[in-house]
Amino acid sequence: MAETGFVPPRPQKYQVMGDQLRGVANAFVQDMVMGGYASEYDALILRKIAHILGGGYVSENSYVPEQEILDLERAVFVELCGNEKTQARIENMLKTGKPLRN
Repeated sequence: MAETGFVPPRPQKYQVMGDQLRGVANAFVQDMVMGGYASEYDALILRKIAHILGGGYVSENSYVPEQEILDLERAVFVELCGNEKTQARIENMLKTGKPLRN
């Protein structure tokens, strides 16, 4: 590959909202739960997603390496897969093709 001129891509860094995104997401998620649009488990998942997209425990406008975001995503995915409610959602989706709201 080197003979053909391949150069590996440079690691990317992304500007993230950090703690601010988590705060906004928490308020939004709480409104969804109180309005009956999301279950408590939906809220947990949404908060985990906000944590990933916010770049983890970093301050607002921080630059986070792409690999760090991918590592956060993997850690949360593994954590959620170990939860009985996630397993029930996956099983229900495979059996019925419809999401389970637990």
